[in-house]
Amino acid sequence: MNLHEYQGKQLLKQFAIAVPAGEVASSAKQAKEIAQSLGGEGWFVKAQVMAGARATGHFKNAPASDGGVRHCKEPQAVFDHTTAMLGEVLFTIQTGIDGATVHQVYVEQQIEVAGESYVALLVDRRSGCISLLTSPDGGSFLEQNAASNPESITTWPINPVSGLDTNMATEAAISLGFNGDAVAGCALVLTRLYQLFIEKDCTLIEINPLANDQHGNFCALDATIKIDDNALFRQPELNALRDTRDLRDGELDALKFGYNYFKLDGDIGCVTSGAGMAMATIDTIKLYGGKPANFLDVPPVAEVDQFVEGLQLVLSDPSVKVMLVNIFGGGILRCDLVAKAILVALSTNQKKIPVVVRLAGSNAKEGLSLLRDSGIKFEIADDMIIASQIAVETAENDAQSGSNKVRASWWDWVRFSRRGEKA
Repeated sequence: MNLHEYQGKQLLKQFAIAVPAGEVASSAKQAKEIAQSLGGEGWFVKAQVMAGARATGHFKNAPASDGGVRHCKEPQAVFDHTTAMLGEVLFTIQTGIDGATVHQVYVEQQIEVAGESYVALLVDRRSGCISLLTSPDGGSFLEQNAASNPESITTWPINPVSGLDTNMATEAAISLGFNGDAVAGCALVLTRLYQLFIEKDCTLIEINPLANDQHGNFCALDATIKIDDNALFRQPELNALRDTRDLRDGELDALKFGYNYFKLDGDIGCVTSGAGMAMATIDTIKLYGGKPANFLDVPPVAEVDQFVEGLQLVLSDPSVKVMLVNIFGGGILRCDLVAKAILVALSTNQKKIPVVVRLAGSNAKEGLSLLRDSGIKFEIADDMIIASQIAVETAENDAQSGSNKVRASWWDWVRFSRRGEKA
């Protein structure tokens, strides 16, 4: 789960990490009042979207120089820039082609800065542990600098037993070019960031830039924080911060039921159990020229109603022309349960679309018998390859003819040809 910058900075303050004074605003009038109450000689107005590179981003039909982070010297300028941002779509190198709508801005007091560094903590899958990343080249052009000079970023794998201790934090601070009291100040920030990372079940904390003044004081000018979705049951106060306004169709419902679901841009709805199976199904559909409509990993369930919710999630997607159910039953999840859920979901859903089913594993024969005896027409495949081919062919037929009718003869040809028999 991603946090907005202002939410991340609230967390940083809880762990005694300094941030500039600032407040979030949902209107231009509120933003101006915040600037006036903060005081100072200037302010930054920052678009609150969950993407980096906001300062170098751009809005549609706006000058390229008017990015998502703007410096203001007068409260009226805060009002004007907030007006220009709110409700508009910001495009950065991290938002994708759809951009991100700005619903709020963060008004932050300008502070004096002597230098800027980059620090981050993340779950490093290559080293199999949490790693600290540091670079003396903090700021808006970090990614460009890192691309041209990868050595500018240093990775510090952290021993999971000892954690980020004072010795490693001090060594990292020295590598950033600090000396004297600044070394101890930077090391303290790093150890507090690690404490936050562990206690709040983070997968990423990125501070870019971490600013320092001439007296060795440090302040986080930005904050990107991601929380492990699988640990949110331990973090109810963070789960309550989730911003659902930019979730795509179905993603909010999936969160309620605990499904791993992502909306994609295709027309073949996928229902699987297990993230590996979901990715393999998507890859196979793409291999044969199809376009998956979603990633859906329904966790192993023991009740029919629990699985029905996942099926209805896919069936409710207006872009879905065919639904592919690809299940390997094992342990808690049985194929006969899946078959019963399919029949319930189709009986309560008015959308009549072709359904391709591949069931294997626990109680697969019983599940397939239930489907065949139901009187409802299903395309049943022996393996994932054939199931994906049928789904792709069905979606293509629908696109060409405007009909949801399945060509049964095509499946007959595939079935017999696979067995070396003649149709």
